Amino acid sequence: MSSQTSQNLFSNFWLFASTLIVGQPPSAGFVMADSSVKYQLVSYSGKFQHDWDSLVASARNSHFLFFREFLEYHADRFKDASLLLFRQDKAIALLPAHIENNELHSHSGLTFGGWIVAPDCRYEDLEAGFELLEQEMRRQNLYRLLYRPVPFPYQSEPCGDDQYLLQQRGARCESVLLGAFMTTSTDRLSKKQLRKNLRKAEEQFPCQFQETDDLDRFWQLLSRFLHERHGSTPVHSLAEIKLLKSRFPENIRCVVAHHGDEWYGGEVIFLSRQVTRFQYGFRTLEQPLSNIHLRLFEWIRRQPDYTRPWIDLGTSMDPASGQLQKSLHRHKENLGCRGIPLLTLVWDL
Repeated sequence: MSSQTSQNLFSNFWLFASTLIVGQPPSAGFVMADSSVKYQLVSYSGKFQHDWDSLVASARNSHFLFFREFLEYHADRFKDASLLLFRQDKAIALLPAHIENNELHSHSGLTFGGWIVAPDCRYEDLEAGFELLEQEMRRQNLYRLLYRPVPFPYQSEPCGDDQYLLQQRGARCESVLLGAFMTTSTDRLSKKQLRKNLRKAEEQFPCQFQETDDLDRFWQLLSRFLHERHGSTPVHSLAEIKLLKSRFPENIRCVVAHHGDEWYGGEVIFLSRQVTRFQYGFRTLEQPLSNIHLRLFEWIRRQPDYTRPWIDLGTSMDPASGQLQKSLHRHKENLGCRGIPLLTLVWDL
């Protein structure tokens, strides 16, 4: 037998072994990546909640956004199409996703998405996962995947196999946003200029910081500020943030700067395993934003339960033009942040 014939036979065997019945219980259909490993891609339903949440809790790119109690708060707006990848009988990766206009999105209702991977998930596992995902998308007549991978500061260990595999399958980068992140391992406030700026901020902006559960007052001030300054509204309604904070009280915090009973400013903070995220905030005084952030940074440094390896100040993109607002990004750089790209990848079948 020629080497070419052997290669063709092997390729045909591999394609045959990669056949899968998607959505059945783990003991039903499977895909053989080799002679011993069985894979199955399963559509999420309530009976898999324990498998889902257990994997999220231990994942290398874990975030509380991926727990089912968070994902399902806006189930009325997003048609859930989440998937679990099983290796043998164990969930090895998850794909939070929804369907919109014959496209699979991961995930437009979250800051990001993509494969959420177990500590022992390997390259070959996701390779099988994408093979099965393509089959399932073709079965459902979905012609495109929009994929927003978890940025690396949110990863406890590297998780870049998915982006490489998508590139190998012909995916393209549709958009790049620039996020502003800083590490907390380097004490940037020890630098002479930042110490000077902090003393100035303390003189110009005398206040105390504390957490608050008065969401009614907080959301009224936040909504007014966003409307007057940006013509926008908070991402979450008051009812939604109350629900989410009741479900994730350790992860969603509201901090206010106050003097007596008067509130000068506030910030919604999302605490994930790796990152302290400044979600959005308000201020009632005409104070420079740097004064508030410097004082808040200093306060957070003194709160052990707020401390994470990274701080995320979000993007500085202009909603109208999609371009970087350089002055706002420069302000974040002056605080010690540096830019990290946030990608949206598109895979057309």
